[in-house]
Amino acid sequence: MRWAPWLQFSVNGTEIKLKVPRHNARSPMETDYPKRRYTLDWRIFEKYRMGKDGWRGCSLIARAWDFNGAWFIGSRAEVSMYANIITPSEVNEGLSFFHPRAFESGIASFMTYLYGNDISQYKKGVQKWFAPMNWQPLLLHPCIAVQFDAVENAEVAGDRTERYLFFPLSDHHLLKVEFSISRNNVWIGSNSDPERDTSKWINNAPMEQLASDIINTLQITLSPEAKQQQEKALAGLADTALVKEFSPIKWGNASNEIVK
Repeated sequence: MRWAPWLQFSVNGTEIKLKVPRHNARSPMETDYPKRRYTLDWRIFEKYRMGKDGWRGCSLIARAWDFNGAWFIGSRAEVSMYANIITPSEVNEGLSFFHPRAFESGIASFMTYLYGNDISQYKKGVQKWFAPMNWQPLLLHPCIAVQFDAVENAEVAGDRTERYLFFPLSDHHLLKVEFSISRNNVWIGSNSDPERDTSKWINNAPMEQLASDIINTLQITLSPEAKQQQEKALAGLADTALVKEFSPIKWGNASNEIVK
């Protein structure tokens, strides 16, 4: 991360700065580079997922990095990074994301939007994703912020990890940074030989470390308007901290136990 360039942009006057390495992946994804300034105008937002209402988003950053296996094996894993401003499609004017309980509720709502319908049809309705996992409030910023993971259930799905960073930009807007950590499960030779599964040749630790290193460079300077919204949201609140633990959400009638 020492030589990674700084990316700096503002959203309604709130300054955001973080180090992000240059795009280095073979994937055909379209890379996004942030503009210098954004305003929280409803016209910049689109449905976060095509055909699925509930949340809207504006893309800021998109890039990826390949991780190679042994010699002559080539790329065996990838970390993709996406940064977005997100907002509920229907805003509750009485709530502010600067309030820790509203912030936690907003994250739970967004996780449900992303993963709540990903239920196994073959193993007693077990969830394909567990979120949030490894909940970690970040304490060195002028507003509440959190890092956590969404982990795919390898017994009924794959073995991807999505690492998230969230913090409030306004009463009704969040900044989300997402790192998708995935391995290319390519088989060589006989499919009956598990030792040929190349997913075993790649350790997730360096990829998770890259995501954490980028998150650790984050710098936030709230705008005067955002500070006023934060002060109003926290007025009279004795405990302004996020919860220390947040158990994975159980969706519908599914089990959130890992299938053995």
